[in-house]
Amino acid sequence: MGLMYSWVPYSRGFRQRVEVICILKRKLISVIAILGAATALAACGSSGSPAASGDEPEIRDAGGQSGLLEDRLIANPTGSYTMDDLVAIGYKKSKQFETDTLPNALDVWYGFFNKKDIEVRVYDSHQDALEFGIEPAEGSIAKDPGQTDYLIPVVNRYPAYVVYGNLVMLCERELATCEALTGELN
Repeated sequence: MGLMYSWVPYSRGFRQRVEVICILKRKLISVIAILGAATALAACGSSGSPAASGDEPEIRDAGGQSGLLEDRLIANPTGSYTMDDLVAIGYKKSKQFETDTLPNALDVWYGFFNKKDIEVRVYDSHQDALEFGIEPAEGSIAKDPGQTDYLIPVVNRYPAYVVYGNLVMLCERELATCEALTGELN
């Protein structure tokens, strides 16, 4: 006689428990997916940045009034300075750059003040600094921290800039770096 396969490897109760576990597992995955989607939507919808609110970024003016952006300063529209003026107050010149990539710039220096890097771009007038210096400065501070600057082959450390008279200064780490230098010019 041949063997009959009437033997069932799992009892009916075991099969029911496995089915319940599979159903609970599917429901748990669905709940996790819904919570993840809700969290992502909440994170995307709550942005405190000025661009998200539709406001234009403000720039701190010569009186020191702070606006929405704390990484830019435009001040002293009547000031006219040379690199000799900066050297006289303690700015240490390290490397001079060509002005080919900076329209209307008269001089470009990388150097230090109070052990912090400051790149100084000299223009003929305050108006030239505003007209020709802001766009390249914005491009420099817009880089991610890991990007290198094409002028200086090191990690970009200029998150702020100052237009002070006829000078455009890129500031290492924070605006206060350049404010310390401009404070000495007064």
